[in-house]
Amino acid sequence: MVLLVFGVLLRPNALAAAPLLAAYIIWPSQFSWKRVATFYIPAVLVLFVTVQVVYYGVLGARRQHPLHSIMVFDLGGISHFAKENMFPGAWTPEQTKLITDGCYQPIMWDIYWTQQPCQFVMAQLERDNIFTSPALTDVWKRAILSHPVAYLTHRADFMATFLFGPKNLGMWARDLDDADKIIFADNPRLMGLKTLHDLLKPTPLFWTGAWLLLDIIVSFFAWRRRDTPEGAFALGICGSAVIYIFTFFAVGVSTDFRYAYWAVLAGLTGGGAIATRRTS
Repeated sequence: MVLLVFGVLLRPNALAAAPLLAAYIIWPSQFSWKRVATFYIPAVLVLFVTVQVVYYGVLGARRQHPLHSIMVFDLGGISHFAKENMFPGAWTPEQTKLITDGCYQPIMWDIYWTQQPCQFVMAQLERDNIFTSPALTDVWKRAILSHPVAYLTHRADFMATFLFGPKNLGMWARDLDDADKIIFADNPRLMGLKTLHDLLKPTPLFWTGAWLLLDIIVSFFAWRRRDTPEGAFALGICGSAVIYIFTFFAVGVSTDFRYAYWAVLAGLTGGGAIATRRTS
C-alpha cells in the first residue's frame, strides 16, 4: 500500500486508477464489484488529500500549476480544429495563422513552450502573466463550451496518436545540449541497445494501444474468475491499467511510450496469472 501511495505521488493522474489496485491489496482472495464501488470514491478522496499534504505540507513544494500545461495544449488543439485563435491576448495575424494552422501537433504540448517557431505562445502567456493565473482557466472553460466538437476532436486525435502513433518517443538517445547528436555514441553496449530499440520500435511492442488491448482482454477473462485469487489479481492490476491509460484522454500532454509502462507490466503479469490452471 505504501508503494501504491508512492506511485500516486509520482503520477497524480493515477488517482482514478489506484483505488482498484488498492482494493485488490486489501481483498486479494476475490474481486467484488459492489465492494469496489463502495470503496472507490473514499479511496480517491484519501489519495487526493495525501497528495496535497505530502506535496505542499511535508515537502513544501511550490505550486507551478501543472494543469495549465493541459489547458495550453487544449487551447492549441481547439484553435486548430475550430480555426479560431482561442488564446487570450493580442496576437499578430502571422502568429494567429501559426496557431490555427501551423503549430498544432497531437504529440506534445512542448510545441507551444520550447519548440520553434511556436514557443512565442508560452512566451507571451508568461509575459502577460496569464499562465498560472485564473484567467487561463476561465478562457479554457469558455473555449470548450464554445467549441465542444473541436475540443473532442483534438482529444481524440491526441489519444489515437498516443495509442498507435508510429513516431511516439521510446528510448531517449539525444544529447540534451545538442539535439543533432546521439548521447554516449562511443558506448558500444548502449548503441547495441539503441539498435535493438530501433528494430522493435515500429512493431506493436511499442504501441500503447496494443498493451491497452491486452489489459482489456485479460480483464475480460479475469472477470469470469473474479472469485479466485488469480482472477482478483488480474482484475486489480489490469483493470487499474485500463483506467490509467484512459485518463490520458483528458489530461495527456505527451505521447511518450513511458506513460504505458504500467499497462505493459500489468498485461504481462495479469495475463500470466489468468493463464494458470489450479491443480488442487
